[in-house]
Amino acid sequence: MSDIRQITDWRAPTTLGRVYEQLLGAIGTEEFGSTVRDSVLSLTAGARRLYLFEATGRDDHSLQYYSCEPGVSDLFPAYNKLYVRLDPVFDAYRAAPECSDVAMLRIRPSDISSRGFRQRFFDDAGIVERVSIIQRGADSWRVINVARHASEGCFADVELDSLIGLACLALPMLP
Repeated sequence: MSDIRQITDWRAPTTLGRVYEQLLGAIGTEEFGSTVRDSVLSLTAGARRLYLFEATGRDDHSLQYYSCEPGVSDLFPAYNKLYVRLDPVFDAYRAAPECSDVAMLRIRPSDISSRGFRQRFFDDAGIVERVSIIQRGADSWRVINVARHASEGCFADVELDSLIGLACLALPMLP
């Protein structure tokens, strides 16, 4: 079963100061997504995939940035056609109903009930965990998805804390 938690308290360690400065400098530029990616990599032991997107619901979402291994972007049309309605990230929106609310979804392949979705987006690629931080904005939810490969293992608690802090700083800059 996936783990959905509302985040009611978060702190930004001083190590995020440099990251925040870099994010501020990248607002509105083509480098914003890659700056978020580099920040994730500097705060964790690694990430195989990263997606930044906004959504008003399951059927209305806009991918703003992605970084993933070659070939994954070829699966995006299949995801949008067959699997988007099955993605647990959309179920996590209910944990962030009001403006500025934040929630975290932590899923593993076994949490994905659709065999096709699980196989194509998790098992075939060796993805062992995906963490989504969802922040409610005035008009939409803003989301960062970060996925880990088996070689990197699952996220440690300290990495999750860093991702939450990063997301709380970066996601308001997304629109």
